[in-house]
Amino acid sequence: MRRSIPPVLAIALLATALTGCAASAPEPTAAPTAAPTESTPDLDCPATDEGTGEIALLVVQGGFGDDFMVADISTVYLDVTETQRSVRIPGDDGPLALPGSTVTADYAIFDGATGAEIVTTFGGLPEEFVLDDTQLPVGIVKVLSCSTPNTRVAGIIPASEGFETPPEGFPTGVPLLFVADIRTVSE
Repeated sequence: MRRSIPPVLAIALLATALTGCAASAPEPTAAPTAAPTESTPDLDCPATDEGTGEIALLVVQGGFGDDFMVADISTVYLDVTETQRSVRIPGDDGPLALPGSTVTADYAIFDGATGAEIVTTFGGLPEEFVLDDTQLPVGIVKVLSCSTPNTRVAGIIPASEGFETPPEGFPTGVPLLFVADIRTVSE
């Protein structure tokens, strides 16, 4: 069964307040390195981000900015206890999404148990997200972090790192599959 909600409602569900580009956010002092960074305890940007574990099983078909689908939904996603992320289409050299950054992206969220699409902005306007886990579920922040423009990221977000109270139309107690095509990153 396909369930969707209007993009305007999706904005309200994913962020308590949307803001414009954060012009006052500090710029990173150094380019990302090949080794994970220890400077930000909540952010670990690996040198390669192909994904291991259950995220490696998630099949995302379609090109950047195009309609896409997830396939081969697996029951192993139900065993995920911490957000898993992988880069499916590498992006450009450019600003790295860090805590406080504003990311503009097309995204879709799927039920991790059934693969049913819950909400999408593909085919509409991309949305802005401020990478702040007080405004967004921590799992969404984890998936979007460490991204650069023109990157496609995919993530499996366990219920514990998703919405505290799932919005209407969202499943409860199951992981969410989150796929985003990053358009811009502003510091």
